[in-house]
Amino acid sequence: MLTNEKPEIAFFNGKIVTLDASDMIATAVAIRNGRVVEVGSDEEVKRICSRETSLIDLKGRAMLPGFIDSHTHLGAALLSFRYYVDGRCPPNKSVIDVQERIEQRVKATPKGNWIITNMSIFADAKLAEKRYPTREELDAVAPEHPVVLLSTAHTQILNTCALRSAGIVKETLDPPEGKIERDETTGEPTGVLRECNKILPLSQFTYDQLKETIRDGASEYWVKQGITMVCSFADSREFRAYQELLNEGGLPLRIRAMSPDPLNEHGLLMGLVKLGILPGLGNHWLKIGGVKIYTDGAFMGFSAATYDPYLNMSVSDYHGIFRRDPRTLDELVLKAHNSGLQICIHAIGDKAQDLALNAYENALRENPRSHRHRIEHLGNLMTSQDRIRRAKALGIVPVTTIEWLYAYGDFVELYLGPKRKAQSFLLRSMIDAGLTPANCSDCRGAEPLSINPFFSIWCAVTRQTYFGKRLIPDEAISVREALRLYTRNAAYCNFEEELMGSIETGKLADLIVISRDILTIPENEIKDIKVDMTIIDGKIVYQRQ
Repeated sequence: MLTNEKPEIAFFNGKIVTLDASDMIATAVAIRNGRVVEVGSDEEVKRICSRETSLIDLKGRAMLPGFIDSHTHLGAALLSFRYYVDGRCPPNKSVIDVQERIEQRVKATPKGNWIITNMSIFADAKLAEKRYPTREELDAVAPEHPVVLLSTAHTQILNTCALRSAGIVKETLDPPEGKIERDETTGEPTGVLRECNKILPLSQFTYDQLKETIRDGASEYWVKQGITMVCSFADSREFRAYQELLNEGGLPLRIRAMSPDPLNEHGLLMGLVKLGILPGLGNHWLKIGGVKIYTDGAFMGFSAATYDPYLNMSVSDYHGIFRRDPRTLDELVLKAHNSGLQICIHAIGDKAQDLALNAYENALRENPRSHRHRIEHLGNLMTSQDRIRRAKALGIVPVTTIEWLYAYGDFVELYLGPKRKAQSFLLRSMIDAGLTPANCSDCRGAEPLSINPFFSIWCAVTRQTYFGKRLIPDEAISVREALRLYTRNAAYCNFEEELMGSIETGKLADLIVISRDILTIPENEIKDIKVDMTIIDGKIVYQRQ
């Protein structure tokens, strides 16, 4: 027992999947002052309890460590769920369904106000028509409203009014890190933009809307699904909202606030360097995490930077978009590395991954210090065995988004070919090489399924895609290994393995109780597991009715 004080709450008659180093299975756990004070048998735990201890019978249900979402966009996702039109599929099955939802929003929206619609990843292949709504179809239901469809954060589809409102015409130059698609005959914009969010005059939500949405929505979408901590990439407004919610007692879950570095100005990064800010500043509820540095876009937006061109595109010899030149990347990484910051490089294409690995290699050659630098999305696509070996040698932590295997696994060969398809979501290879991958939702609203850890664990174990195929079955991992992507490995990638990630004496009492025994049910049923109870800091913050 951790102290001589009696536990405040104890759970017994359960299957406690500790995920500790020995993979111990216990039946009971006791908690005091937000920490685990005992893990063992019912008899061992009850022996240290008093009459004042609240005893909760798990009735045979399994308990797991609380899950950690290692990379998300909490504020952006929650605002999108609350305020955007739902153009995803499901629930939509056709372009007409999407039109009808936009038309309903038009009726309730003053003329001239923007209407933003969230689309699923590769919705153009999932809707009945096998395409996105056209500019003309959007014009038909919203002739006097600017409409933008967001197919993730990387592709934007605009109607005529939106193009006009954004000032995008034939003569408009592509922005430095983006691309405006044009009709090959006329040169006029088609309405499809890639990596062009910054040139759209979208009205910003108020600070109060952001703060209220985080307070009310994080429990519904994250805590309810067993997530007790998120690493969220947050701008200054969002970070302030977290601080105020913490001070007011309204922060729904633990936050590690990650700083995204703007592409064309590096004031945020330089500010952290000048202040001497290091990862971990804060308390167990709210801490500063790593700094994100972009290299390229994303496969689903056809903007991941590649050596060989994309296939089956309307334009030939297209290699995606490299959003930062290699020399600047090397300089930024070295400066952040020398300042003691944890670096999180966004790199999805094979060219981008190599440049990220090169930047880390250069920095470590000049200053070989201990670190846990990350590559966001390493292992999702185009991660060759050689890149895995390099990442291991450099001590890099891969942060994957395994739900994307389901969301776009059917389309990898179509656009990248069989050789690059064979480098998709190589979880088995990364783990066997000794890497410590963590998983994440990377959610901004397009793929709510990515928030659900059980759905992603199902993806990692079964390798099933949207259309029911199996993508490289040999790269499947075990259920326990998949659980570690959200627990032990995720804690490690945040330097917090001594605090969380397993159910052990002395660690934070962040726990979940689930509806089915994940270790014994058929693999295909894992995605249907529900969270019956979420405990954060030793307090029950969610119970399923």
